[in-house]
Amino acid sequence: MERVFLLINEKLGRYTGNGARHERQLRAARYNHTPGSHVTQHELQEALLRLERKLLNSELPISLADVAAEFSVGVPEIRRRALLAFLENQFEIAEAERRRLCARNGVTSFEEFEKLLEEHPERESDMLEDFQHVDSLTYRIKVLSGWLEQMG
Repeated sequence: MERVFLLINEKLGRYTGNGARHERQLRAARYNHTPGSHVTQHELQEALLRLERKLLNSELPISLADVAAEFSVGVPEIRRRALLAFLENQFEIAEAERRRLCARNGVTSFEEFEKLLEEHPERESDMLEDFQHVDSLTYRIKVLSGWLEQMG
């Protein structure tokens, strides 16, 4: 039962950003739980799914259906456009951060950064953290590019 309360708390905190408040509510619910009452794992999972759906739908101040109706566009198109906008935003953020880190180290790409480290091993300790971050950002940009290409 403890695991279920932790799982519910994790889900609540993730979707609402109010993990601490929900933890208090769950702790109170745990104390109100009667040890003799048996709830099946399936019933708990169903309750968690219902709670998750409720939280996901309540987070937005307006419904996707209302927006779709207002602009005469289907809900799937609204979702597609929202996902596309999100991916484009994440791509721009990652690309800007990569350019900033490269410029700080006097290079313009991951490959140049790698070459710089090979040519100047004495500077590796000063640049290693930036290099690792640029490497991670380069990978993220590649993944985002692939997703954006799939989206059309």
